[in-house]
Amino acid sequence: MPSAAPQVVFNRVRQGAAGRKPERQLREAWERFAPGRDIRACLPADFTAADAALLGGSVLLETAPGSALRQAIARLAGPAAPVRRGLLRRQAAKVKF
Repeated sequence: MPSAAPQVVFNRVRQGAAGRKPERQLREAWERFAPGRDIRACLPADFTAADAALLGGSVLLETAPGSALRQAIARLAGPAAPVRRGLLRRQAAKVKF
């Protein structure tokens, strides 16, 4: 796609694999191999939160709202669309069975 703009996202970032300050370590390594290409996000390894959401059939917001993984994904996704209060209630009121 000519209009697509690929973004680099590192997933499962953790100290055990990348040492102290893993984001900095990964950014330095990335700069050596892909200079000029920014890293959009580093998603932390949070297996407990991810497993709980998967096993519960729910989203991270429901199972682990304070998890670092959920917060990083929210930042990656950007600001939420404004909520229009009452819109769903008005639409549901129009449905007749």
